[in-house]
Amino acid sequence: MPINPVRRAGAAVLAAVLWAGCGGGGGGHGSDYVTPLNPKQAPLVTVRQLLQADSLIGRRVRVVGTCALAGAGPSTGAWVLQDGGFSIEVRGLVPQSCFHHEEEGQQLSIFAQVEPKGAGSQERLLLRLPE
Repeated sequence: MPINPVRRAGAAVLAAVLWAGCGGGGGGHGSDYVTPLNPKQAPLVTVRQLLQADSLIGRRVRVVGTCALAGAGPSTGAWVLQDGGFSIEVRGLVPQSCFHHEEEGQQLSIFAQVEPKGAGSQERLLLRLPE
C-alpha cells in the first residue's frame, strides 16, 4: 500500500523538529553533540571546568561538589556548589544535605545545564535538572 505523500512530509517535519529539539543539528554545540536526557548520558565535569570552558555553556553535565550555601525563604531554590576552591550558583532543587549540619561537607553529584548568569555575562550558573 503506498504511503500518502502529505503524511510522509508531515512525518519528515516532525522528525526534523524532534531531532533539532534533542540536540541534533548542533544548536551551537557542534554537530556531534547529543543532548543527554539523563545523568548517565551526561559527561562528568568539575566546578573549575564549568567556570573556565566556554564550550560547556548550554550543555547538560554531571558535576560533583559540596553544598556551600543554601538560601531560605524567598531564596529557596538558589544554592552554591563548591569543589577544589571553586564555586558556582545552582538554581533548582536544594539537596537535603544543605540543611542538615550532620551531613555538611558531604559530596553530591547533580545533573544540570550550564547557562550564562545574564545576557552578555561571563559568569555562569547551573540549572539543576530532574534525575
